[in-house]
Amino acid sequence: MKAIILAAGYGNRMRPLTDSLHKTMLMVAGKTIIGRIVEGLVENGITDIVVVTGYRAEELSNYL
Repeated sequence: MKAIILAAGYGNRMRPLTDSLHKTMLMVAGKTIIGRIVEGLVENGITDIVVVTGYRAEELSNYL
């Protein structure tokens, strides 16, 4: 099975938190949002993951 994570966009509704950080890199209870998503997929046997990026793509790619 494959997964597609849609992580493009500015995160305007999360401002000012997203002024200096990609929205998926925000911390929630000690983990990033993207980390939680990927972890959940892997725990369920899904390792073929595509992340669609746009705004701040390099920052997210470097993290992943």
